[in-house]
Amino acid sequence: MTSLVMLCSILAAEPQELDPAQANDHVAPGAVTASADVFRFEGDDSATCGDIGEINLAVSATDDATPAAQLGYVTTLASGTLPRGLTLSSDALVPDDGTVTLTFSDDGTAFTIGLSVRARDLNGNLGPPTLVEVSDPGESGCRTTRGGGGALLFPLLAAFAWLMRPARARATR
Repeated sequence: MTSLVMLCSILAAEPQELDPAQANDHVAPGAVTASADVFRFEGDDSATCGDIGEINLAVSATDDATPAAQLGYVTTLASGTLPRGLTLSSDALVPDDGTVTLTFSDDGTAFTIGLSVRARDLNGNLGPPTLVEVSDPGESGCRTTRGGGGALLFPLLAAFAWLMRPARARATR
């Protein structure tokens, strides 16, 4: 899904720090459940992000010793070409409220990539990879708009209809 967003708030995921207290944990986390949404920010002044896009990976996994909120997620490119400006961290990233956010330079180009996502516990054990397809139709594709100007559509249509009514109806008022 692609959305056009009017305001900017980009949260960078923090790298996961391993915990020496977990040194005896040798069991890898389970497979990741993941989905992806692409958001494109609109605007070019200091109040917005300009031409920035982001991929939000909703991720979850379980582990025998590491709490789910402390699992990190390692993301690598499995197929396709990364959008301009997107660099995948070699670190495991801790999601913010279940989401790992990846930013890129939005030049309007369509892309489809496959990302391999693996959970990492606090001892560094990696779980099995899960493939997530991320697709964006680019500028020529359809988008779901959030926070757009749809609220003005009804008053404009009503004013147009009032102006277009027959002349006799306007004269009787």
